[in-house]
Amino acid sequence: MRARGFNLIEVAVASAMAGVISVAAISAFASLNRQLVSLQVESSANDSAKSLIDLLIADMQSVGGGAIRPWMALWVENGTSTNDSGRDKTFQPPEGIGSDRVTFAKLIEAAPACTITAMTSSSVTAESIGKTCCLDAMFAKASLEGSDDTLMLAYVVANKKHRQVALRRSKKGCTAETLPGPLRALDVPDFSTKEPEIGFVGGQIVATEIRTIFLSEGDLQMFSQLKNFSASAPELTDGVVGLIATNIHDFQVQLGYDTGPDGRISDTNGPDDEWLFNVDNEATGIIKASATFDADALRMVGIGVIVGVGVTSTGAPSSAQIVGGGVITSDEVWLRGAMGRASLRNLFIFH
Repeated sequence: MRARGFNLIEVAVASAMAGVISVAAISAFASLNRQLVSLQVESSANDSAKSLIDLLIADMQSVGGGAIRPWMALWVENGTSTNDSGRDKTFQPPEGIGSDRVTFAKLIEAAPACTITAMTSSSVTAESIGKTCCLDAMFAKASLEGSDDTLMLAYVVANKKHRQVALRRSKKGCTAETLPGPLRALDVPDFSTKEPEIGFVGGQIVATEIRTIFLSEGDLQMFSQLKNFSASAPELTDGVVGLIATNIHDFQVQLGYDTGPDGRISDTNGPDDEWLFNVDNEATGIIKASATFDADALRMVGIGVIVGVGVTSTGAPSSAQIVGGGVITSDEVWLRGAMGRASLRNLFIFH
């Protein structure tokens, strides 16, 4: 038999079919690859947001320590509040976003707590054990001994009364000069009152470090205030800045109060529940004792962030929103919001 090949029509049909199959395969592969990249971006954003929340929540839970209760040492400046007269003007939130800023104090556990034997409006005297002044040991353990102009951040506490101060060691006796500290907004009573200082006698002086977490140009940053201030009263600008995370698009903080107290903190996402700063323009950031919340009813803290991850191809705009903030949209990064809440430690609640 004679060998027979393909004619031109058959070759054309076969080539066309091969082309259609190739185009379909390439299209399916491209679609699958886009989905895979999208899943990788979403997974990366989810992991980053969850890891950041875990880090921040752990930091918030360690607020206070020793004689310092969390409600004495936690100040939230609400970025969307128009009536927060106490907000520090140095670090403003990004325009149009209204992110929050939180400042908190943590105990320096290596430094001893000193018993107060006398206190005036400008100085505090601590006990001495033999010839050893407790304040000297406190300064030494906090690595601040030396310069006359060196100030150490501390708290003087007697039951519910507390003042956050900067201490300058005096050369006379076991005494230190007291200046208002960066967290003086929470003082009870504050330095403007004429209440006798004798109410602090028998209380404690404890050394602290103070940190401020805020959002600036897409970076979540932390100021650490610890030592070596100038001779004037330290402000929130005195410290060392550190980077926590990049590509952050919102940062929100809420405080939960048990006003019953019934052991529960109601959350209706409205101005009448027991969470502060979970809606826009809610109250002030300085809570001492108001008609809405008593400061010592603070039980929980909530943290929210929106993380962005870069994408290689533009598509439908990505959007995200967290409690206390507005909707944020971007067609350049994939946005993912995450929230976390935790009970505060060192509350000393007994039922």
